[in-house]
Amino acid sequence: GMYLQLIILLSLTMSTFSLNTPNKKSFTIVIGNKTYSSWSLRGWLALRIAVGSKDELNEIVCPLVGAFGTNGNVNNDSKSRILSYSPTGKVPALIDHDLDNIVVYDSLAIALHVAD
Repeated sequence: GMYLQLIILLSLTMSTFSLNTPNKKSFTIVIGNKTYSSWSLRGWLALRIAVGSKDELNEIVCPLVGAFGTNGNVNNDSKSRILSYSPTGKVPALIDHDLDNIVVYDSLAIALHVAD
């Protein structure tokens, strides 16, 4: 499914990845728990492959397990924390510090952004 599509996309674009290592900490990725949120894992994986080292990015984890109330809505505390990083209130969100802190907030868009 979607994992295979992402792997194919990354494989096809590997030749277009800039092999120049970005400045230290030029990206911040805001994710949910990687084992709970496959969307977060996809965005994190694309960024991790692109930058080559975990030391070159900031990673902020906003755990999603237990963040939802009994009616399925996000608790106000969790929602406020995510909204402080992501204008959509969703994860993953990539903050590109080299481009005036723009926020890319979709896992496929993140893969395409870091492939440029």
